Amino acid sequence: MFKKFRLPQRCLPVLPLLWISACAVVDGDASVGREAQADAAIKDRVWQLSRLDADAGDESFTVGASDRYTLTLLADGSYRVKADCNRMQGAYRLESERRIALSPGAATLAECGPDSHYAQYIRQLSEVRQFEVMKNTEQLKLVTDKGRLIFDHAEHEAP
Repeated sequence: MFKKFRLPQRCLPVLPLLWISACAVVDGDASVGREAQADAAIKDRVWQLSRLDADAGDESFTVGASDRYTLTLLADGSYRVKADCNRMQGAYRLESERRIALSPGAATLAECGPDSHYAQYIRQLSEVRQFEVMKNTEQLKLVTDKGRLIFDHAEHEAP
């Protein structure tokens, strides 16, 4: 009733390659899923800067009133920033699971006062290369070549 099926000898060396290819596709799908989760974790949320940890110690600062320094990454690829008394907006792109690039856009450049860190904040944002979402603390860490910006998730919704 059933014929015994035998794989031709010339096909045997190809079987391991097919198996590896199938595994790569499955792993590729998993990395796409991780990227989508990372996207969803940071987009359309208001992030309040809590501190800047600069590699040069004199550039580091902690924000007392964190609602003075915010970042909102919108789903359409744009972002909005509140930098003390200034505002900035531009475009961003997620290049891979943990890589991000913010392109500067329009900004106000008012002098906010002697205790303001708006210039350092805007400069550090323009140099952001990577991000990490720390789910257990609801924090976002943006990494530059010169330091790290640590944000807390704000309670209010994105504008």
